[in-house]
Amino acid sequence: GSYEVANEALESGFVRLAYGLLRFLMIAVGLVVAAQIGRALGGRSDRLAPPLPWWQVLALVAAGGLALTVCLEARRRDAIAIVVAVLLAFGTHMATKALLGGDGSALLSALVLGTAGFIHARNPKNAAGTMIIPGMLQLAPGFIGTEAVMRLLRGIHGNDSATFFKIGRAHV
Repeated sequence: GSYEVANEALESGFVRLAYGLLRFLMIAVGLVVAAQIGRALGGRSDRLAPPLPWWQVLALVAAGGLALTVCLEARRRDAIAIVVAVLLAFGTHMATKALLGGDGSALLSALVLGTAGFIHARNPKNAAGTMIIPGMLQLAPGFIGTEAVMRLLRGIHGNDSATFFKIGRAHV
């Protein structure tokens, strides 16, 4: 949408931007409704669930990669590359988190992902974006306010390191 607005296709660009904003609003309303239903059923928002075993996390991330194949309208033959990219980005980020502490390094994860994407593109039938775009989607949520939304839903105030206007470090 922003590309179309920048290229003077105002009608279609603003419609696409409005559609995207409406989607974000629908996601936010869904999260708020889910939180309210959870509270009404006696759930506590300040209690965290125990972490899943690593193999279950990887299986869920791989399933998300398969879902991205459909969402991004990729070719069937690119499904393996997309799943590998998603697992590579997520795994690299988690490894840097374990090695460096804190939130890990999205920079190193992006470097590894970009390298894999361009190696994949050495075959003339493949494009680098086939791996880079789905992999970057694994790194981006922490940068666009996911932690701020979760703090807002939990009613936690005072820490302004990650808000919609002051974007904090990745929280993946």
